Amino acid sequence: MKIMTCVKQEFSAAHSLSSKLTDKCSVIHGHNYVVEACFTSDRPLPWVADFTQLKQIIKSVIDKLDHTYLLPERLCREASIRVPEVDSKIMCIPADEVTTENIAVYIVKEIERALTNQMKGVKLVKLRLYETSTSYVEIELE
Repeated sequence: MKIMTCVKQEFSAAHSLSSKLTDKCSVIHGHNYVVEACFTSDRPLPWVADFTQLKQIIKSVIDKLDHTYLLPERLCREASIRVPEVDSKIMCIPADEVTTENIAVYIVKEIERALTNQMKGVKLVKLRLYETSTSYVEIELE
């Protein structure tokens, strides 16, 4: 039997995709994303981890993304104009395209880094990133 503890958090962000992927989404647009992360632990029961601590870890990751324009790292490197009041609202994602899949991979890596530093013995085992209420990406880590 595997027991998982799962938490949900929301954030809003804008992005666009290159026209080689899709014409419809090549225009800047936004989503109200929902992150659902499930954890397990090598600790014996009665619990996997404190919900509050898990929510704080997720929040620390998605706060960087919330209300930003997500750009692929390659465009961030190519940009030569810097506008301080705009730059603080741009988040560069280490990917060639800012797809929901790549955002999910970024979030997984950041959560795993935070767990290593803050919650030894707790592992992220599944992450869902909802782009809409009916569409999501799921990453299983085990």
